[in-house]
Amino acid sequence: MQRKELVNTFRSQGKIKGGKPCVIYLKNNIGKIYNEGYGDFILSQKNNDLFFQKIGGFFVKKLIPKDDFKINISNLSEYALEQRVLENILCLYTKDKCFIEIHYNKGIPDTYQTEDNICRIIKVLEEHGIKEFNASLEDLENETE
Repeated sequence: MQRKELVNTFRSQGKIKGGKPCVIYLKNNIGKIYNEGYGDFILSQKNNDLFFQKIGGFFVKKLIPKDDFKINISNLSEYALEQRVLENILCLYTKDKCFIEIHYNKGIPDTYQTEDNICRIIKVLEEHGIKEFNASLEDLENETE
């Protein structure tokens, strides 16, 4: 099922928890927010929360509510956006030094909705005072020494 069709189906069923829905995927990382392996999610935003709704199923995609979680925007301190050729990674940092890497595809008609809504979510983060993390490579190397 195409990403846009998937979002529209869940939206028409009233199953998406917030607005600005994006089809993303998460990977297990050391950031201490998501440690469950690889997974496809619908990311959405409502009020002060970012909702992550897990998508499962091989042929028939369905939501898996037991694996859902949310992040309160007031717990975030910074964000970083890494742009690659076929995907971007939005990294959100919490005040207690945890982070989550949000991967999403880009550059094809099926991903435009996600790309646009990620930009809108970033705008909401900035309206809440969340600043973009702008460290140079030298700064990062000095922190690890």
